[in-house]
Amino acid sequence: MKSMTHLSEKNRKLNFINLFFKMRESPQITIYEQILKL
Repeated sequence: MKSMTHLSEKNRKLNFINLFFKMRESPQITIYEQILKL
């Protein structure tokens, strides 16, 4: 159970990093739109 929680934390960070790079690549995508997807 503890490992599952740790894994989700890691995934959340990875998603945030991916999102950051996507936004840098394509600034036309609104930040709000991306935040709402999280």
